[in-house]
Amino acid sequence: MYMKSPLLMSSSHSVSLPIKLFAQLPPLKDHPRIVHHKLWIKCETSSDDEEMICVSIDFNLPLTVTHRLHTCHYRKFVGINIACHTDWSLALKIPEIICVSPTNSVVELTSMNTTCDQLTYLKNGETIGYLWEINLSTTDIKTLGSLAESLRLNFQTKYSSAEKLDCTQDLNFEFTINNYKTLLLIESGVEMAGKSGEFCRMNTVCTYTAHFKRSEHSETNIPSSEISFKYEIVADKTMWAVCGRGSDVITFLPNSRTQSVSVEVMPLMSGYLPIPTLNVFRYFPSNSRQNIESKMEQFSTGQVYDASKGVQTHVLPRITADTS
Repeated sequence: MYMKSPLLMSSSHSVSLPIKLFAQLPPLKDHPRIVHHKLWIKCETSSDDEEMICVSIDFNLPLTVTHRLHTCHYRKFVGINIACHTDWSLALKIPEIICVSPTNSVVELTSMNTTCDQLTYLKNGETIGYLWEINLSTTDIKTLGSLAESLRLNFQTKYSSAEKLDCTQDLNFEFTINNYKTLLLIESGVEMAGKSGEFCRMNTVCTYTAHFKRSEHSETNIPSSEISFKYEIVADKTMWAVCGRGSDVITFLPNSRTQSVSVEVMPLMSGYLPIPTLNVFRYFPSNSRQNIESKMEQFSTGQVYDASKGVQTHVLPRITADTS
């Protein structure tokens, strides 16, 4: 950029000029809030060998974008949140999301967003969310094996000042979703020990039961002979006491799809209590012949779906003896 001062200046004078700078919004990665630029300044009357002055300028982004993968059993959804950081209102046009790679993927994206409003207005501090479903080519779970392990997606929309709707700017946000296929389904619950269907009572032993179901497709990097998972029961110590074994390893034998575990727990208070939750890890057993030690690895987001997360159970007060 070249700008000539409207004032005549000598080497012994100084002048202050108001400058308004605009920067194009770059592709958003790692959710930055500031974009760094440099401005080079050189006086027209200076000699050719005199160095130019470098001024660093920081631009605050008007918008930031985040993404998240949501799971419902085998169904997958991509959520996009846009936050506004300007002192004036912005207008967003209807966004879209496309699959950049792999280009030959059978995955399609279906918008779950309303189409009645062509423009969405945001003020400083406000956030809006959008949702798309990652569709499979068929509902047959066996076809999951043909899906790509990694998806690179690009979110696109246009934005402008609410006062100048014709002056639009592009907003692009590219991100990658890895290992998004569901590998394990979990359903759990708490019942009175030995009395199915009855409510638990405070300070009385109950049974926590978890059912595990492995998906019908296997990963190429896991031996087909067996697959092992390690679970850990996580309970609020003010609400539950875990009386049985709180962690163990589950092994799915060849052609085995389901496993169940039961552990004794005791509620420490009455009311509607959230049931204990599970932490599940991928487990690789040791092999003395190959000098391999056992190890655990965390699953990627979306690989484990806990259908009982957030479920509560009704715990009755303990029975008190009648002393009358």
